[in-house]
Amino acid sequence: MELSKTIFTTLVVILEYASAAIIVLGILFSSIFTAVKFFRKQGRSTIFDSYRIMVGRCIILGLEILIAADIIRSLALQITIQSVGLLAIIVLI
Repeated sequence: MELSKTIFTTLVVILEYASAAIIVLGILFSSIFTAVKFFRKQGRSTIFDSYRIMVGRCIILGLEILIAADIIRSLALQITIQSVGLLAIIVLI
């Protein structure tokens, strides 16, 4: 029982770090890509829209992984009414 708790705890921490890394690196790469497009004068009228789409995709992907980590934490580590209710509110938002 203790081994599985350790494995799930480690998995949750890895997923949380991966989520943060995806968001931060996604915004960084989106910014670099947009700056290159701006200085090459490629489609300047749509640069802002494409930047928002790229950043939005990175944030959504990071949040999906974070929700997966919360599901694992709630169901595998702390099964209480309060944790499941909090998870339901997070997913609803």
